[in-house]
Amino acid sequence: TWTELLSFTGRELSWTRMETSLGDMIGEGADSVLIRFRLVSDEEGVDAGVYLDDVFVESDPSASFGSPQGLPDRPVLCVSPVPSTGEVTFFIHGHEGSARVQIYDISGRLVSTVLGEENQPVLHWNGRGSGGRKLPSGVYLARLTGSSARERLVIIR
Repeated sequence: TWTELLSFTGRELSWTRMETSLGDMIGEGADSVLIRFRLVSDEEGVDAGVYLDDVFVESDPSASFGSPQGLPDRPVLCVSPVPSTGEVTFFIHGHEGSARVQIYDISGRLVSTVLGEENQPVLHWNGRGSGGRKLPSGVYLARLTGSSARERLVIIR
């Protein structure tokens, strides 16, 4: 029997730390618990969906060895959708100040820069180069400046 512990819509715009106890799931003499993650998507598939990261299961919280006390201590950059027909959304966590995402082509040439406002967690990019022209189909690398956060993105025209 499966019991739903948590549910998300995929419309959350920032990382959310969630904790839940599995104590009620463990019966007398049980030596294991099965955990599954289900994704149910809309038929259009146009939204970013749900990102699941840093999942920890502790058998005895008092004996924890370095359990995370919060979200990652380094900036995180997520890209959606991948692949894209041109319009891309960047989700940024853990970056303070004005975010700048630089997009490079496969040869390492800077082709575009997206600037955000102070502590803006979501940036939108129209798939165009610095000169305003649509970039061709291909693989690109997005980099959050001032950090090691990078994400690959694919444009299909």
